[in-house]
Amino acid sequence: MGKKSKDQKLTGNILLSGIFIITIYFKQNSADPFNTPKLIATAILCGFLIGPLISSYLNQKIFKKSIEGTALILSISFITSLIWALLNTDVFIRGFIGDTQRRNGFLQYLFLVIIFLYLTRFANFEIANKFVKMVIIVSFIMSTYGLLQTFGKDFVQWANPYNAMISTMGNPNFASAILAFMASVACISFFTQNLSIIMRVMSIMSLLISVAAIIRSDSRQGLVVLAITISLFFTIKILTISKKIGVPIIGANVVLILTGILGMLQIGPLQNILYKESVTTRGYYWRAGIEMFRDNVLTGVGLDGYLTSFFRYREPNYPKTYGFEITSSNAHNVIIQFFATGGVFVGISYIMLLLFVFYCGIRLIYKVESQYKNICILLFAAWIGLQSQSIISIDFIVLAIWSWVFAALIVGLLHKVELKQNSVGNLGHSNKLQSEDYFVPRLISGIVLIPILFMVVLLNRAEEQTFYSPTYKNSNQQDLVLMNAKNVMKNPLSDPFYKFKVSLDLMDSNYFENGVSNIRFLSEQDPKQLDYLLLLSRVAVLNKDYNTAINLRELMAKLDPWNAKNYFEMGLLYKELGKSAEVNRVKDLIIKIGTSDAYSQQAKLELN
Repeated sequence: MGKKSKDQKLTGNILLSGIFIITIYFKQNSADPFNTPKLIATAILCGFLIGPLISSYLNQKIFKKSIEGTALILSISFITSLIWALLNTDVFIRGFIGDTQRRNGFLQYLFLVIIFLYLTRFANFEIANKFVKMVIIVSFIMSTYGLLQTFGKDFVQWANPYNAMISTMGNPNFASAILAFMASVACISFFTQNLSIIMRVMSIMSLLISVAAIIRSDSRQGLVVLAITISLFFTIKILTISKKIGVPIIGANVVLILTGILGMLQIGPLQNILYKESVTTRGYYWRAGIEMFRDNVLTGVGLDGYLTSFFRYREPNYPKTYGFEITSSNAHNVIIQFFATGGVFVGISYIMLLLFVFYCGIRLIYKVESQYKNICILLFAAWIGLQSQSIISIDFIVLAIWSWVFAALIVGLLHKVELKQNSVGNLGHSNKLQSEDYFVPRLISGIVLIPILFMVVLLNRAEEQTFYSPTYKNSNQQDLVLMNAKNVMKNPLSDPFYKFKVSLDLMDSNYFENGVSNIRFLSEQDPKQLDYLLLLSRVAVLNKDYNTAINLRELMAKLDPWNAKNYFEMGLLYKELGKSAEVNRVKDLIIKIGTSDAYSQQAKLELN
């Protein structure tokens, strides 16, 4: 094996190992044990990939009208639109790294595009088969861990408000979706791929354990993804053999899928099986996201800025049903989320990428040689399964990575198929760099890794320092609380919410004014953040500065117009100042909102 092939194999193994680590990795002593650690691992992986990718572009001509050229143009358009949205995001750091417990900011999608372009360029059937085998292995590990969690055998004592089955995802819905995706790949591979006996046993065990874990997670979306992916694979397979049989089966599948969707919406014969209250809740999230886009067509409300804007755009029935302070940080629909937070350019460019991958999948299945057809159908069906869950879910980083990886394999394999048919390529091997000089790609990766590692250190410090802050506070180590808070505040990559949390710890540790000063600074940086305004209004009340407290409450009312609790507190402040007209105005607003009778009666009684 030549030096060139060894280097390409090494980079390919780095990619496979990186995706494996990202999927199963979490970090306990982190304020966010799942999202940020996985983002950090993705950043390091992309640092290694960027050198070979850029070097290959410098050494190999890309034809604009080729599949690879179209993928590059669409990817650049998507990233350019994200940059435009980022530059128009009020809180830059939130748009850059993503919001708390989400991390769906610019960085995540930049890294996803790098992985997509790398695989598009270097994908082949050998790599595709390696990914399928890795999915089976990861599926066995994650499903076993998830099932053990449901029996109370988790080796980590999570402060978990959800169902215990979170696997390595941190949320039952995310865990259910990823287990379903991987179990479907394992199931299909058992029947179609040339697997060893060990891999076959592992694939069938993964399917059985995953189904058990998904059922015990009480997350319906996993079962839906599993059914869609497996049924779609065998439907397409039959269609490639016989159109007469395949077309009626497609019709039956469409009816089944529509019945399933209606069932999740509490309509039809499957509603008792598939409906969950959370699906109805998603309707509120979708409509709020659509309103955000209508008001901010060009730029959205800011990358990953859904949480800050949700109170303003939620419908009146939402706080009446779920409470005044219950919120959402995401539209729970990936396309709506892009339009709501990034605007029309981000939304359309993402849809164009989806349509392009869909087109490539259909074309690949049609054009590929029979010996490779099964794996192509598998990749396409699994990718469609992931897209189906994105209709009602969040772009959690692991789900997103696997979606972009399978999309890249589809596009890259089609590119290779067309190269071979034009007698200039080979299905079995990836593109090869034209230059024998491997100093350049390594130099590029080394240069890029320097700022990436600097960023990683800052992100990790913010996570650890925020995690340990309550420990210092509870053990009365007040000097450590102060020093730790200063470190978090001056870290340029600290999440603003982390700065808020350590400031609250300061206020509880005899550094009240220091904490308030920090929160005033944060409020100046993000004047729409209700958490800051609420705390500052309470501080004003403590200082008997009722006019300031009222002004802050009035600002909160503009940002959260259906919060009867805020109006009630405002009314009490007006009553304290003897402003009867304002008290009556606020009381009428509370009654008009139509909250519970008990709350309305309390308002009438106390605001009299």
